[in-house]
Amino acid sequence: MYRLIPIILVAILILSACGDGKKSAATGTFKADNDFTLKDMQGNDFTLSEQKGMVVLDFWATWCPPCRAEIPVLQQLHDQFHDKGLTIVGISNEPSATIQQFIDQMADKGIDLKYTMLLDKGGEVMKRYGIRSIPSTYFIGKDGTLLRQETGFSPELVDEFHKLISDELK
Repeated sequence: MYRLIPIILVAILILSACGDGKKSAATGTFKADNDFTLKDMQGNDFTLSEQKGMVVLDFWATWCPPCRAEIPVLQQLHDQFHDKGLTIVGISNEPSATIQQFIDQMADKGIDLKYTMLLDKGGEVMKRYGIRSIPSTYFIGKDGTLLRQETGFSPELVDEFHKLISDELK
């Protein structure tokens, strides 16, 4: 019995780090101090302030079930709205090899991840954003304002995400 306690505690910690899509922060001005530059999977710099149009930042990890469920939805949104001015960015503090392995696994399932994946080595950007639960998704409007911040993911959010992006990119 006592041998199960550490296993149960680890499971609780892992599950508590993943959100269920039930919390959402208020909208407001997205401050300039939230700017960052990170490397993408190919080693290129990505700077948030240089992006034009609407940006979706998704803080995620390969081991997080809600993150894994959200990623195909983000890819569909990328496919539908990228040419209209949407940039979707996945941000993880995991090693690039772990992320690449996940991307390859998704491709084997027929999901070609084309949106940008950024490497937050050391988790500095995640710390700056105060990320305590993943996925944490930020919807930043064309004018740089924070339109919505969602912690967690559930399928009920898909229509809301689609409407938010459609309305912003009209």
